[in-house]
Amino acid sequence: MSRLAIPTLLACVLAPCTAAAQRAGLEQILGIGMHAYFRGDSTAAIEAITTVIDAGLEDPRGYYFRGLAYQRMGRSEEAAADFAAGAEIEAAHSQSTRLVSQSLERVQGASRLALERYRGPVRAQHLAALEERRAELASTLRAQYQQLVADAPPPIDTGQVQAELAALGDEYFNALRDKDGETLVSMLTPAAGETFAAQPFDVDISADGSWTFGEVQVDGDAASLQVTLADQGITLRGRMLWRRIDDQWLVYGQTLSLGPGQPDLILNFEDPQAMAQAAEQMGQAIIAAMGGEGGAQPAAGALPAAGDVFTEPAAPEPATADFPASEPADDPFVGDDMPAEDLPAATDTPADDFPAAADTPAGSDADTDDPFTTAQPGDAADTPGFDDMPEDDAPADDVDAVDEPFTIPQPGDEPEEPAAGDMPEDEPAAG
Repeated sequence: MSRLAIPTLLACVLAPCTAAAQRAGLEQILGIGMHAYFRGDSTAAIEAITTVIDAGLEDPRGYYFRGLAYQRMGRSEEAAADFAAGAEIEAAHSQSTRLVSQSLERVQGASRLALERYRGPVRAQHLAALEERRAELASTLRAQYQQLVADAPPPIDTGQVQAELAALGDEYFNALRDKDGETLVSMLTPAAGETFAAQPFDVDISADGSWTFGEVQVDGDAASLQVTLADQGITLRGRMLWRRIDDQWLVYGQTLSLGPGQPDLILNFEDPQAMAQAAEQMGQAIIAAMGGEGGAQPAAGALPAAGDVFTEPAAPEPATADFPASEPADDPFVGDDMPAEDLPAATDTPADDFPAAADTPAGSDADTDDPFTTAQPGDAADTPGFDDMPEDDAPADDVDAVDEPFTIPQPGDEPEEPAAGDMPEDEPAAG
């Protein structure tokens, strides 16, 4: 490429365009200078590379190859300055080292050794500085972590908290049973105490009632304690909700387990409106668990009042009498007002009352082997007379005996004598 092409390329590069396009154009001019160096034209190489360096391209290869061209021309001081500048840029952009090494593969001998005397030490110096910064950062992070550990509160001893809350819970339930309002208020949070003052908890726990406490869950200044209350055949399960205020654990609510697959019912003593709604739901859950409003009711004092939400009563086993007796399958041949024993027995119908096979008119579709063949309209000769029928087998008044051959006669039905004109004339026998 002629030297005239470089200004033309530079004018295109400096024209308004994106930064990526400008860099691509400058790298193309840099390639022209590198090829000029390998071709032995040091002057052309210096001219092209100086163009891209002055245009602001920070590429260590530009300084390295211009320095090599200076060295070949005997301009050692200028070569040393370019080697040092290129080494600084390469060390600051470590990702470019591989590309630089590939470009310098063809440069060997004294020229390469002169370049590496600058390149190696500067790169090692930058690596050492980088390691030093990493060590400082690690030291800072370690100090911050140690400070966080020192400022963190001591770990919570859940065993100690469980024992403390169990003792307070025992005192709480004793106060409920004794209806000791003063003690109850002292164990509630201030907001819950206001709710109690407006509507005291009406809970009846008998002298035989008992309660046990289970595991505790602690989250900062909040905790919940598992509790089971048993009194006169009813077992309620739930959790007491506590909050630590001024290093003192106080009750602010309770929960009631409604059974598998259902969310716990929450009584928030600090919210009177939510309290009333939850209490109503609790009552409905207890009634449902006991078999409905018509089920057996527990003894007086066995059901907790609206303020206690700890457990669900165990559902009573259904008695055998609670299940409806199996009803016999409907008999399609027995009428609604006709007992089954009133039907004529099979032996009540004389055998000679059925038409013989020979009595069936020719051309009839009746099955001559079936003694229960139903007479069809027009078969007058084969229709047995009413005198031949049993007394209790008269057809019903409201049933068309011809259209419905399986009509069952009902007791008390009067037979209807057919009019003379209703009977078809005898047809002549087939010739």
